[in-house]
Amino acid sequence: MNTGRRKVTSMKTKITGLLALGLALGLGASASAHHSTNLYIDASKKQTIQGTFVALKMANPHAIIQLMAPGKGGKMETWAIETHAPGSLIRLGWKPNTFRKGEKITVIGNPSRNGDPYMNLVEVVFADGYKLSPGMANRPRPGT
Repeated sequence: MNTGRRKVTSMKTKITGLLALGLALGLGASASAHHSTNLYIDASKKQTIQGTFVALKMANPHAIIQLMAPGKGGKMETWAIETHAPGSLIRLGWKPNTFRKGEKITVIGNPSRNGDPYMNLVEVVFADGYKLSPGMANRPRPGT
């Protein structure tokens, strides 16, 4: 009877099981942490707003474009336009100097369901006609 071999096999099985459990729990937590925008964004609609660029916040999990534009009743408000993760945008050709503070831009996006000055970006159109989209590779903006 070789009980030493059984103990080693039993220990390997326990360690493998614990590693698999840890991996499953870790992946599950990661997947549940990523949220769906369907709760607060109406993807079936598109809205176009024109305004003045304020800032590009390149922070995870999603970059945010801040824009001063008319809101409810025509009053100027700071809009938050959510887009992809900063790393993804950089790989697609976005640069810190792509936007210039104070310039006029047009933003097309999916609006918030409750009417707040918030949307999910589809496309940015600059005054010179240059278009920038978060979902495709972009040619460099002239002068950047």
